[in-house]
Order: sequence, then C-alpha cells, then structure tokens
Amino acid sequence: DGTWLYDVHVYPKNEKIEVSKTIQDQKVNGYAVGSKVRFPVTSTLPKLDTKSHYKYFQLKDTLDTHLSEVTATDIKLDGAEMDPGDYKVDTNGQTVTVTFTKAGLAKLKAAAGKKVQAIFEGTVASIGNGNIKNTAQLISDTIYASTPPEPTEPPTDPDNPPTSDEVTTTWGDLTIKKVDSNDRSGDKDGLKG
Repeated sequence: DGTWLYDVHVYPKNEKIEVSKTIQDQKVNGYAVGSKVRFPVTSTLPKLDTKSHYKYFQLKDTLDTHLSEVTATDIKLDGAEMDPGDYKVDTNGQTVTVTFTKAGLAKLKAAAGKKVQAIFEGTVASIGNGNIKNTAQLISDTIYASTPPEPTEPPTDPDNPPTSDEVTTTWGDLTIKKVDSNDRSGDKDGLKG
C-alpha cells in the first residue's frame, strides 16, 4: 500500500523428515506358519518453530497379503509407551495407520530430535514365493498458528511421502518324514501315529 514494511519474518527451510523400517528377529516370534512377523517403524522428530504445530502425523504400512490379523502395537516416544489417547490405530484391509491425536501431536512437537516408533505386525498365513516384503510411510504436515489446531485428515494420496527402505523376511517349505530305522524293506514307511 505504498508504506515500508519493517516487521519482516524469516523462517528456515523445513527439516528433512525420514522414516526407517526393520524386521524384529524372527527367533523371538517363531518360524512356522502362524507365527507373527513384526516390523518396527521409526522416525526422528524435527524441531518445529514455537508457533508451528502439526496438522496431522501418521505412520502407515500396507502389509503383505500373506500376513493376516495385521495391526500396529508398541507405539513409543523416546522409548516410552505413549498413552492410548495419544493415537488411534485403524486397519483397512492390509493397510494399518497410526494417527496421532491432538494430545499426541503436542507430545511429538515437544519431543524434537527424539524418535517415535510403532511396530506393525501380522501373522504368517502362507509363505507364497517365500519372500514377504514391506515398506512404510510417514505422512505429516504442519501449520503456522498461535494455538494448536484440531488435527485434520491428511490427503488420501499425498505427494511423495517419506518412505522407508524395503525390508524382506524369507520363508520356505519343509517337510519332515519320521521313519523306522529298523525297517529293512527299503520302503521306509512313515511311523504310525
């Protein structure tokens, strides 16, 4: 409007946010069909400006179709279990989403530089070709406001969300036949019962 603007605000560029994924050691959960496979998914939280707040923050994982009873457990912030009111877990087919509530978003903001983690898991229903592959995504956005807003739903198809490296757990078929070593017939029939 023809007057000088003296109150200039300068903000740094957004920090890069990343998500990583591993596979929990399978000897903890077993090696047979019916065992659980657990995928810890972790992200280091960026530092937000005082007046910046999360609009939404989600950890999302579409698990392999060879896994059943898919869910997410052990939602932790800096290694400590978060309160059940800090997040909600939704399952839609094979896709599991951990969405943080307003209380959870405030805790995430206050924990800049610390890690947030969820463990996505499923029960092995079949082994398919022997490789169960998986990646996870982090979907988040912030807003500049004087007070934290109510959380909003993220876009259903966000542009290039941070995605973890692909991890693979490998499975194989094994059949064991128990026979009588004293059987001289050469047929080696299986032991009865």
